[in-house]
Amino acid sequence: MNLKACGLLAAAACLVLDPLSSRGQGTAFTYQGQLASGGEPASGTYDFRTTIYDSASLPTNVIAGPLTNSAIAVSNGLFTITPDFGGGVFTGAPRWLEIAVRTNGAAGFVTLSARQLLTPTPYAITAGGVVTGGLSAGAYGNALSFNNPANRFTGAFSGSGAGLTNLAGALTWQVVSGLAAQAAPNTAYLVTNTSQAVTVTLPAAPNIGDRMAVGCSGYGWQLAQNAGQLVLANNVLGPLAPWTQSLAPASPSANWVSAVSSPDGLHLAISGKRGIDVSADGGATWTSLPGGQPDAYLCESADGSRLALAAPAGGGIYLSTDFGTNFTEVFTNSLIWSGMTCSSDASHFAAVANTGGIYASLSYGSNWFQSATAPVTNWTGLASSTDGSHLVAVALGGAIYLSSDFGSNWTPSAGAPTNSWTAAASSADGSRLLAAGGAQVYVSNDSGATWLLAGAPSNGWLSAASSADGTHLAVGSDQGQGLWLSTDAGATWGRAATPYLTSTIWRATACSAAGTFVAGEYSRGGVYVLKSTTTAGPAGYLSGGADSAVELEYVGGGQFLPLSHEGTLLVH
Repeated sequence: MNLKACGLLAAAACLVLDPLSSRGQGTAFTYQGQLASGGEPASGTYDFRTTIYDSASLPTNVIAGPLTNSAIAVSNGLFTITPDFGGGVFTGAPRWLEIAVRTNGAAGFVTLSARQLLTPTPYAITAGGVVTGGLSAGAYGNALSFNNPANRFTGAFSGSGAGLTNLAGALTWQVVSGLAAQAAPNTAYLVTNTSQAVTVTLPAAPNIGDRMAVGCSGYGWQLAQNAGQLVLANNVLGPLAPWTQSLAPASPSANWVSAVSSPDGLHLAISGKRGIDVSADGGATWTSLPGGQPDAYLCESADGSRLALAAPAGGGIYLSTDFGTNFTEVFTNSLIWSGMTCSSDASHFAAVANTGGIYASLSYGSNWFQSATAPVTNWTGLASSTDGSHLVAVALGGAIYLSSDFGSNWTPSAGAPTNSWTAAASSADGSRLLAAGGAQVYVSNDSGATWLLAGAPSNGWLSAASSADGTHLAVGSDQGQGLWLSTDAGATWGRAATPYLTSTIWRATACSAAGTFVAGEYSRGGVYVLKSTTTAGPAGYLSGGADSAVELEYVGGGQFLPLSHEGTLLVH
């Protein structure tokens, strides 16, 4: 039997190759050819065996096969087979197809002469492999579009990356010489105008993880916001950040002495000669409490529902469980209280007395006891961790005492200097402490084991406050020098941009977990709030002067988080 097949792969006009993988249907492809027997077109039923080789003749290697397509109908010499060698065959290297044929059911195959070089059409199978196996190696001369959200890239990449745009975390810098620019995601802007600030508007619809930056070699810049956007400015607040005078009743007779803030900065309370005022909206509005004792020292639970006070003039300790609407005396005594603190759930309380001892409650204020290990002295300040386990107490006579068991037992801090202490503050975990008094401020970064002189100026300090992480600190002066702030755990300080009133005494200072401060003037009665975010929407903005810069990341919910910054930035 003399059999012969021809196909377009051998440059004859009798083959059509249709790779099914190009339609997402697997790795088979269609081979249409013409079979001759005895010089005439064949007809009948035949079996076809196909094999893929890496060369046209010996030496050679079998790449795939052989595989058989059985009982293929041949009519007037024409036939169609669909070999399927699976994936990993057509990788880009040259491939030759060998065909053998037999009449259906015959004992052996007859190999047709001349293996046929597979021209590029079958390599469309590679496109199917891209879906699961990735791009094959090689250089791509034309642009590639990856617009499917499911596209993912792993492994190592090399090269300069020049020309890549809109990549999360990778910023392309643009120079802005005019007065305004609309920011695009993952783009940074260098503003150069030397006569006035340049307004750069935040991206309107960023994706989570997108970044943008602005730097200034000119006059300054402002980051404008779109509707619903704000900047979480806690970690960029400097001493010049603007304070807002609250609408709390202000009068020279207020004489504010104590202030507290919930961790979220919404529930505030402040006390003085006029009694106690509370706010549930971050100081926007205030309510005077009818049952509040004047000049009381305060503490409150994290949600603001439990508010406790210790009356200084020989009064007792009172507790409210309804946001200050009603108070009940829980500890009757004749002590002159000088400080109070509690855990975030108000399950543990502690209070210090002037010319007295230290008292604690481990039962939501129901029962109180005097610590046998704390001396009777002129205690002036007290602070605790949020769970109430770690406490620090300071005395006018120079002592700093520590407790690690909710105030039951106290030991003097061996590494503490001697000073006329008047105020103390603590981070949420009790690891970072502050003690202020006389003309000095000291900080501890190891739960009170050692103390370092902070960089605050010499002043008569009366009050202190700390953020949850202990990086944002405030101390208030009794010598008309205002409030001083630190944003680096006490290393450097600057006078706050509250109205600088030479006769003002700041005895009431508190801080939220994120660094929102509230402070009350003793001599003038004003209450001021320092925000930790910009005002939401188009009314708010972040600004910087010459030689300043900031990089922001979008974290969702309309919020941008500063990742790094240089220079003094202002929150508006």
